[in-house]
Amino acid sequence: GEAKMMNTYRHNILSGLCAALASVLGKTAFDVSDEAIIIRIWAALCTVVPMPSWGIYLLRLLTAGIMLFCNALMLRFLVRALQAVGSLNAMIVNFAFSFVFTALFGWMIFSEPLSLSWCMGASLMLTGVWVISLGRNPATDKKSR
Repeated sequence: GEAKMMNTYRHNILSGLCAALASVLGKTAFDVSDEAIIIRIWAALCTVVPMPSWGIYLLRLLTAGIMLFCNALMLRFLVRALQAVGSLNAMIVNFAFSFVFTALFGWMIFSEPLSLSWCMGASLMLTGVWVISLGRNPATDKKSR
C-alpha cells in the first residue's frame, strides 16, 4: 500500500529534498543584498564571538561548499531512484518533490509568499505524480527491459 509506495520512492523524495536544500544554501551563500540571511547570521555570530572582517567570506564559502555537497547527495539519490523506478517515474517524482520542497523552504526561511493558486497547482501536480506512480509497477518494468 502506501508504505510500500513511500519506500519505493524514498530516493526520489530524498533527492528532491537535497535539491531544495541546495537551492536554499545557494541563495543564502550568494545573496549580496543588505537583507540577506547570511548577513543576519554573521551579525548574530559577531555579537557572541569577535570575528575578523573577512570571516563573512569564509561563511559564504562554507555555505557554498555545503550546497555542493547537497547537490552531490541529490545526484546520488537520483541515480538510485532511476535504478529503482525507471527514468520516467524517477524524473517526474523527483521534479515534483524538488519543486514542493523548494517552495516550502522559500516560504519558511525567506518569507516568500505561497498563493492559493500555487498551492492548488502543487496539489494537482502531486496528484498527477501519484496517478502516474499507480499506473506503473517498477518491479515489472525492470523485468521487461
